[in-house]
Amino acid sequence: MKRAKQDKATKRSKTSGNAGQPMPRNEHTDEAAVARIAQADAEDAADEAWWEEFRKILRRVSSEHPGLHFFEVMGIAYKEFPQKPAGFHERHTQQCNRCGQRLEYHPDYDAHFCRRCNRWTESRCRGPQCEFCSCRPERPLP
Repeated sequence: MKRAKQDKATKRSKTSGNAGQPMPRNEHTDEAAVARIAQADAEDAADEAWWEEFRKILRRVSSEHPGLHFFEVMGIAYKEFPQKPAGFHERHTQQCNRCGQRLEYHPDYDAHFCRRCNRWTESRCRGPQCEFCSCRPERPLP
């Protein structure tokens, strides 16, 4: 009886969840996963650097032109924005750069997320008054 339980537990841990099919594991798939995560980390860092530069330009233009509406500030600052990193739009709205799964949109928080990785693919706007970002949980799913 004990042996049967061990076999079931071992079999369960080696399956991918797709109808009990074994998940292929070898050093090549592990290396590919590590490389994919490293690339995703680099892409995320480049995206975050872009967002920081974008915010810095907006803050500067807003302070130079007090009283302008946000869209007017955007119209002035637009020419100064740096080019987005390659694949920026896809990583934030279409496909997870870590697992490859299609992203989903959460209307309550106006943001895209990956269900498999349980992570947001868009950073918060940092506006304390923002109705979406100010109440967004750390993870999209409980």
